[in-house]
Amino acid sequence: MKTLNTFFLIMVAVCFLSSKSYASTACAATSTAASHQGLAGSANYATNGDDGYCFHTPTSMKVTVYEFGLCTAASSPTSKTACTTIFNNTSGKTLDLGVGSSLPLSDSVSLTEGTYTHAYVVLSNVTSIKSVIQFSTARVDDTNNSGTYCYTDGRSVNDTPTPKSVMSCGSNGSNAAYAVETIGLGGNTYSNTYINYTVSMGGANIVSNLYAITSSGALSSAGNDFALYGSQQLASAVNITPDTKGLDIAFSITDGVTLGFGINLGNGVAVGQTGPNDAVFEGLRFKITAR
Repeated sequence: MKTLNTFFLIMVAVCFLSSKSYASTACAATSTAASHQGLAGSANYATNGDDGYCFHTPTSMKVTVYEFGLCTAASSPTSKTACTTIFNNTSGKTLDLGVGSSLPLSDSVSLTEGTYTHAYVVLSNVTSIKSVIQFSTARVDDTNNSGTYCYTDGRSVNDTPTPKSVMSCGSNGSNAAYAVETIGLGGNTYSNTYINYTVSMGGANIVSNLYAITSSGALSSAGNDFALYGSQQLASAVNITPDTKGLDIAFSITDGVTLGFGINLGNGVAVGQTGPNDAVFEGLRFKITAR
């Protein structure tokens, strides 16, 4: 076994877990609902009214991590024999990924020398997103406020009754507030498993196996989701050798949110609304290097 000093750094820099993957292009200062309709990767959702999303890097994202580990192969909630757990906290550690918070770890972690091709995380299925986007022209929100800045306003898609929007628009983004979202894997149809979920973000293809689990770690059924288990193939394998002294481990969130224009959230879209009305958690990417 190789004993390593391990450092966790939370960086703003892409995709791991997703409740839904609608977007195929990045949001721009000129984005509208029409800009993101019928594009490759989103066209399949048009019949469900879910077309019209674009990638966006949030100002901040809060997630709660329960467990994290490195693996020599893909894993699942019931099969982690190829993995070494690096972080484990049954109460969970809530991280603000936009400000560089770090995971509390022991001083050292023992890893068998070899090649690690995957990592896994157990993550709460409830996230909080704060996003601000500036447009080149003024946009109108669902309450007829307008401005070149649109931002999450504290409403949640999980609110009852369902809001028409979770975003407002104004002259600046100073009123931005977290939008809370409960993540699911199945979209309109419940599912607890998504194998080989693949997205291309930040110039890299990220491949993950995703599982919805209960508080005991078993696969969920509808109504008892507690957390998400994700096994992600690393963009670059981590080689642990006799000369390895430590690991640098980061979660990055560039393009980690999708914003939706003209999306039906349950009560329709406000007449005249031109700004985005939906902000969806798209994911995290693991960035792990040996030193």
